[in-house]
Amino acid sequence: MGNATNRPNHVDFSNLDKVLDNPLAKKRKAKESSDSLGEFMFSLSNFIAYAGELREDELANLTKSLQNWMIRRNFTTCLVPVDIGDIFFADLGMTYKLESSYPHPVVVLEKVGNLLLVVPTTTSNDIVNSAYHPESNKTGIKYFRKVEKDEDGFDETCAILLSNASTINAGRLLKKQSCMKNINDDKSIFKEIKNSIFQFFMPREFRKYEKLQEEHNKLKEDYNVLKKKSEESLDEVSNALIELDRIDRLNKKNIQKSG
Repeated sequence: MGNATNRPNHVDFSNLDKVLDNPLAKKRKAKESSDSLGEFMFSLSNFIAYAGELREDELANLTKSLQNWMIRRNFTTCLVPVDIGDIFFADLGMTYKLESSYPHPVVVLEKVGNLLLVVPTTTSNDIVNSAYHPESNKTGIKYFRKVEKDEDGFDETCAILLSNASTINAGRLLKKQSCMKNINDDKSIFKEIKNSIFQFFMPREFRKYEKLQEEHNKLKEDYNVLKKKSEESLDEVSNALIELDRIDRLNKKNIQKSG
């Protein structure tokens, strides 16, 4: 609980910095020296006092995350195969305010090297009710995308937290829940999620992409017009050649008769 006045124990960052600057610290275990372990015990004492002031449900989540970290921190793969579009229950661990933390469902968007790009979801009523939906809430917050139960593979109504997309180790995936459907369909929710994240995370590049897409569509339209005119011209030439051939055969026939 700290000292007698209930103030937190002082953790000396300068001592920890000295440890980090010491090449030997990379080779020896913490229990072999009191430098890091002593500061850790001060921090642990502060942590215990802090944990007692948390809500009980948050402390339960925190405890699970700490235990998962100790068991799974060296995992680099999931126990089951992972595919793009899968929805997993994942332990996102301890984070800062506004970041998704502890166990959350996540949608696997892409494999990035040995990591996974995922986007978390939540069933929080406040967020779900304020989230954007193209039909039921067109004026909703677009950083949150509401999906209804049984819509495209989701087991319950929730909001996809588009602004919280991040890469994680596959070892954080605890259990597969379901998978999204039609992920290759340009009109699917999956494609919408990826496009929205592209727009929110890289707005300048997204605007350039949109401009290039518009130019591409214009060139495609121009090409189709030219192709149609070319086909019409070819038809005219073909018809003219047919007509010339008919006239030529007719002239030859008339010459034969007159001869």
